[in-house]
Amino acid sequence: MSDSGSSVGAASPAPAQLQQQDSAAPPPPADEQQEPDDALETSFFPSPSPYYTRYTSTNLGLSPTASVQLPNGQEVSRAELEPPNIDWIVEEGNYSVFGDTWPVEEQLPSLGEMGVQELFDPTVDRSTSLLTLLRTLLLTYTQLLSSLLSPPPSLTALPPGAPEPPTDPERLVEHTRLIGVNMHHLVNELRPVQARETLKTMMRSQIDQRRAKTVAIKQKCAELQSTLAGLKADLSLAATGAGAGAGAGAGAGAGAVKEGRATRSEVLTGQEREKLAREKLRALVDGLQ
Repeated sequence: MSDSGSSVGAASPAPAQLQQQDSAAPPPPADEQQEPDDALETSFFPSPSPYYTRYTSTNLGLSPTASVQLPNGQEVSRAELEPPNIDWIVEEGNYSVFGDTWPVEEQLPSLGEMGVQELFDPTVDRSTSLLTLLRTLLLTYTQLLSSLLSPPPSLTALPPGAPEPPTDPERLVEHTRLIGVNMHHLVNELRPVQARETLKTMMRSQIDQRRAKTVAIKQKCAELQSTLAGLKADLSLAATGAGAGAGAGAGAGAGAVKEGRATRSEVLTGQEREKLAREKLRALVDGLQ
């Protein structure tokens, strides 16, 4: 009994040994640790394509026959870093962006090509067809409401000659959906017209803004010319007053106190005019800034 008990006890490892065995387990493969950088993302705001990490200065400096080592350990040919040939895209007629394929020349397929019944005449103007479909939609909606609100035939007895109320709500719902698809298709066909009209409105707005700015610039130029003319007049008056005061002081002599006071008064008036002119010029420059 003791031998069997000891053998069983030796066969069952301790918890510490189990933890050591788990910690000593080999790590998962590299493919499971890292996601491939070529995985495409189709979220609403996709991240930048991972291919940009390949175009380093070192990789681009390699020979065309060399291999490039990627950050995840994968190797690709240097020739794959060359830009794609646009002629191939034109020949194929489509290109791939973020996992979606787009045609080079955008073409709106007709409803017939998409397997949908057309409820409008392709030769009639689109605006007229939209109004017709709108009236049809309102009529179908009214019939659908009447069909849903009408009592069962078993509870009502129609008078002879009275029209039967509309029935089959499922058919009316399907007809409403078909009208909506046709209207949506016509609106999509009018997108180029809307784009042209929007561009015209934008260009008219830009022209009006430029004309308004031109008028404002001309008004500001007229104000500048008027202000500069006033400054020139003030400066000339200040210079004339200063020269007259200096000449009067030199001719009368130092003993003429009355004339000297008059001369100082004229010189002071000239300085005030010059100071006023400088203040106007400074205010004018501040207004331009």
